[in-house]
This record gives sequence, C-alpha cells and structure tokens, in this order.
Amino acid sequence: MAGRYYHVFNRGNDGIDLFKSEDDYNHFLELYLIYANPFLETLSWCLMKNHYHFCVRIKRFEEIGCFDKRSRWANDLSDKWRLFQRNDIPEEYQISPNPLRMLNFMFDAYSKYFNFKYKRTGVLFERGIERRLVENNDYLIELILYIHNNPVKHRITPTPDLYYWSSYNEILKGSSVFCNSRQIIKLFDSEENFIYAHKAKFSDDSAWSDY
Repeated sequence: MAGRYYHVFNRGNDGIDLFKSEDDYNHFLELYLIYANPFLETLSWCLMKNHYHFCVRIKRFEEIGCFDKRSRWANDLSDKWRLFQRNDIPEEYQISPNPLRMLNFMFDAYSKYFNFKYKRTGVLFERGIERRLVENNDYLIELILYIHNNPVKHRITPTPDLYYWSSYNEILKGSSVFCNSRQIIKLFDSEENFIYAHKAKFSDDSAWSDY
C-alpha cells in the first residue's frame, strides 16, 4: 500500500449532500490538512455536493515520521496529530501512524461535525473508504483529468477552471496547500499541455468512463 497511488472516493449515504455551505467545504479541507495531508501526496482533489474524489500517493514509512504519545490527550487537533522526526522523540514515546486509520478518523470527525450541525443521526457516508489502485502513469494522468472534470461530467460547469472546490486552479496558480504544482504540471510536460488536456479529454459524453 505505501508508495502506491490510489483513487480515493465516496458519496453521501443514499446520495445525500455532504456539503451544504461554504463552511462545510472549508471544514472538510481543514480536517484533510490535519488528518490526511501529512501521510498522503495529493495529486488532485474535487469536492462535489454529495461526493468527493482524491488522487493520492500513500507516503512510505520513512517519509512520515511519528506521533508523540505524550500529545494524545491534547485538545487542539493540530497538536494531537503533530508529526515529529524520529530522532526528535525518545523511542518509548514514538507512535507510528497508520494512514488508512487516519483517513477513517478524518471522515469520522467530519461526520460528527455534520450530524451535530444539521441535527441528524446515522451514517453520513455511503460506504467505508473506497479506493482503487492506480496501476500505471497513463492511468494516473487520466485520473487527474477525470477528477478535475467531475463538475463538467455532472454539468455544473462547462470547464474545470470555473469550479471552485477542486485543485485545478490551485495547481495552475501554484497556490495549493496539498498539491505539488510543479510536479503535477511536469506529468503533463507543460502548463499549456495541462490546460489543453483538461479541455480536450472530456469534450463529449462518449469520453466518460468509470475511474
């Protein structure tokens, strides 16, 4: 699992909306920054009203570091889940993170936030964490294109640059908190090809398939 690329996705239980306000989108991304970003290399993401998509690489053991056991009761989530280099923490206090468990913690935290805010109970997400292994570089590029074009697929915007809750514009501006813009643009050879590929790939309904 570590070192591999995955398509991570899910939707609201029975198709319900996961995001009802701008604050909901922002809170989800704040939780992603705390729980997931330290353990994942994110190549693209898109949040839709009732589902989400991420293209990620799970970092290897030596890339991650460790938790400090003494921080586990911290009230502030950023302090509780702060990562340290292993040579900065005595070995008896080191806890090795589990990326999949951290993702589960993140979605559980969002579910509790959402249910409390909207006075509901029950399961928020349809299934557990859905993920598909990205087998090769061609599939990786196709997946990035698919995720950024999800608003186009669902006829919300005619082009990916007109949708706010995705990494498309952030990558072009080099302003993404999660994505290494330079590395991702390099997959497409140039910024011009990045833009062209996104506009050309899904120009008609026949091009859509399940990723």
